[in-house]
Amino acid sequence: MLVGSCLLVQYGVVPVWYLLVGLARYLFLLGMWVRNRIGLVNYPMPPSMTRRALAGMQMGFIAVVLLPIYSPPVTQGAATLLMFPLMGSFIRDWLAVCGLRWNWNTGVQGWIQTTLNMVWKWIPYLLRVALALNLVVVLCQEIRSPVPLWWMVGGTGLGLVLVVLGVLGRTSALGLILLSGLALKGNAMNGWFWGVLLLGVALMLTGTGRYSLWKADEWMIYHRAGETRPQG
Repeated sequence: MLVGSCLLVQYGVVPVWYLLVGLARYLFLLGMWVRNRIGLVNYPMPPSMTRRALAGMQMGFIAVVLLPIYSPPVTQGAATLLMFPLMGSFIRDWLAVCGLRWNWNTGVQGWIQTTLNMVWKWIPYLLRVALALNLVVVLCQEIRSPVPLWWMVGGTGLGLVLVVLGVLGRTSALGLILLSGLALKGNAMNGWFWGVLLLGVALMLTGTGRYSLWKADEWMIYHRAGETRPQG
C-alpha cells in the first residue's frame, strides 16, 4: 500500500494527502514504539472485523486506479472519499491503544451505539436504491444517444441487475467504479457518472447488506486466505 500510494501521488493520479494511506501503519507502529520508550502502556486494541475490510478495499482501489485508464479529477475525488474510513479506523485504534475507550454498552453511549447500528443496517439498502436509479438514468441516456456505446450499455445493465439482486455487491461496485472512470475520462462533467462513482465507492465500503442473493466476496474481505468456511 505504501509503494502503491507513492506511485499514485508521483503520477499525479491522487492528491498528496493520500500518502497517509500508505504511511498510516508505520506511523501507528512508530507511535506505539515512542509510548514504550517513554514508559507508557500500550493497551490492546478491541477486536474488529472492519480493519481487514478497509485495508483490503484500499488495496483493490490502488490496484484498479494504477491502470492507465484513469485520470484526475475522478481519481482524486474517489481516493479522498475512500481514505476517510481507513483514517477513522486508525484514529479509533490509536485511542484504544492510549486507553481512551468508551463503554458502548451502557448509558448514553449504549443508546448512541444502538441507534448507529440501526441506521447502519439501512444504509446499504438506501445506497442500492440510489445507485440502481442512477444506473437506470445512465442506461436510458446511453441508449437514446445517437451513437450508443454498447459496451457501456452492457456494463451498466449488468451492474444494475447485480446491485438490485445483491450479487457480489462489493465486486460489482468496484466494476461500476471502473466503468464510471472510463466514462468520466471522456466527459468529466457528466453528473450521472459522478453519481455512479461516488455511490459505487460508498457501496463498496458498506456492502449490499441483508437480503442479498450472493455475497461470496464478503468472505474474501473479512477472512484470511486459507481459512476454512463454516459448515452449514
